[in-house]
Amino acid sequence: MLRKAMYVTFKWSDVRYDMIARICVALTNCHASYMPPRKDDSTHYRSVLALYQSMAGEAKEKRARSQQAYRMGRDERMSASRISHEDEETQLS
Repeated sequence: MLRKAMYVTFKWSDVRYDMIARICVALTNCHASYMPPRKDDSTHYRSVLALYQSMAGEAKEKRARSQQAYRMGRDERMSASRISHEDEETQLS
């Protein structure tokens, strides 16, 4: 899976891709040898995922509020322009 993600991300050339892939695998192996996984890592991982999920939810809500405010302003502008256009037609008749 990591290889597929790296291939999609780094498409420069086969030589560069192989070099980047080897460096990533070596760094991952080095990190795993210095800091092996612990039992409590799963709780931290879940808390980080929950944080990311809440951040995504907040961003989605913020965008929805922004879009709603834009739509309300647009509707007000459109209704104001219709009223002024109708007033002009009334005055011309």
